[in-house]
Amino acid sequence: MTLKKAVSNRIFELCKEKNITYSALGIRSDVPHVTIHDLLVCRNEAPNLMTIKKLCDGFDITLDEFFNTAKFKDLKGQL
Repeated sequence: MTLKKAVSNRIFELCKEKNITYSALGIRSDVPHVTIHDLLVCRNEAPNLMTIKKLCDGFDITLDEFFNTAKFKDLKGQL
């Protein structure tokens, strides 16, 4: 799995887990809807850490909670 796919999967997972729509996440995190969409469909070259931090704030979690999953532990250095 690539980093951008892992980020996409994690956003999907957290939205479902916390029952948050992508639009609501954009409002809560102050991240434009188009940026969230690009992350979800893996359109960005590499996810920006500041954007991930803002999304974490919107989810009310830490960066550690976002990245502390098997998805990220098993990455092989691929974007």
